[in-house]
Amino acid sequence: MHNPRSLFNMEAEQSVLGGILLSTSIEDSPMDELISMRLNPEAFYDPKNRIIYSAMLNMANDHQVIDIIALSESLESSTDVLDNPLAYLGGLIQNTPTAANIKSYALIVMEREKERNWIKIAGDIHNSILFSDGTNHKERMMEIQAILSTTDSDDKSSSNIQTIKQALQTTIDHMDKKSRGEIPLGLMTGYERIDKRLDGFHDGDLIIIAGRPGMGKTTYAMNIARKVAIAGQHVMIFSLEMTNKALTM
Repeated sequence: MHNPRSLFNMEAEQSVLGGILLSTSIEDSPMDELISMRLNPEAFYDPKNRIIYSAMLNMANDHQVIDIIALSESLESSTDVLDNPLAYLGGLIQNTPTAANIKSYALIVMEREKERNWIKIAGDIHNSILFSDGTNHKERMMEIQAILSTTDSDDKSSSNIQTIKQALQTTIDHMDKKSRGEIPLGLMTGYERIDKRLDGFHDGDLIIIAGRPGMGKTTYAMNIARKVAIAGQHVMIFSLEMTNKALTM
């Protein structure tokens, strides 16, 4: 039988905090990336680490440089958890050689939090079944599905959230690559002016063809679908008003 694994990783938690303290300026700080990953104070199991990261978030939101002295001052009111903030913060810096792997450490911290949440959800399901108040099987299953839906929504809340700084940098990089011809073309529509303007259709695009009735929107869309299909791509047409016959006339 395997020994039960720990539901927290103290070294990873401390390495995240130490990596933040190793940054010397707001520009070098990994806080933007950690915020975009949705690393919250609740992800830290140790109360000391949770309070420290919360204070770091507050300083980041106030556009302050997170250094050991300023952070120690902000933690003076937390003496019930941190007896000597300055000494503990100094230990974090000393035990963290580099901030290069901070994202990997943050992922470990977040994974351990998810596992703790799963155990809590399992306990909630156990109690829902064991202490049911006479509800029938169908109602109990609905309760269990409602409990499970909370972990589904957490998993779907991915790290796709970005700060405006990160989004701008991505856009600038894209424009730079496009000017050098390094961006691959998307699906060609067969309409030269449209293809030149859009560089073809790309993943994630939502293209809306608008116009008055009888202007040829459906014919235009079908011509694009035909061109894409001839190029070897699969095309599916959904129509809410026109029949199959009408679409193929």
